[in-house]
Amino acid sequence: MPFGIPPGAVMAFSGKIADPDADGPADFETLIETYGWMVCDGRQLYAEDYPLLYQVIGPQYNKGLEPEGVFRLPDYRGYILCMTDMNSGNDPEAKARQRANGRPGSDVGTIQQPVGLAALRNGITTHPGNVYVYYIIKFI
Repeated sequence: MPFGIPPGAVMAFSGKIADPDADGPADFETLIETYGWMVCDGRQLYAEDYPLLYQVIGPQYNKGLEPEGVFRLPDYRGYILCMTDMNSGNDPEAKARQRANGRPGSDVGTIQQPVGLAALRNGITTHPGNVYVYYIIKFI
């Protein structure tokens, strides 16, 4: 039986990864990649370089313009993660979600666009306060 964390697992990471004042990635990003993790920043990867991750997520985060053999990591920057509704009816907006390529869907990786300022003007908040973290994805 397999053990450990499977490829495609995502977790919140509260350590330092990048220096916001630097031009490139910090040494910390290289460190997390040594442990088999990458930041969920939507970057493009070659399937042949990351076969286990590609087997799990495939092209589901592609926008539709990627060349053959290329796939994208999820891009969770600025989003709050939410478990898929799985037809439970708990998310009344499940049918309004979109895939990365803009097509409708309600499966893993689909996005619900934020309500925006209209909700704030009416005194309604869509979520409680939040804390910034990095979401990282296991690739091996």
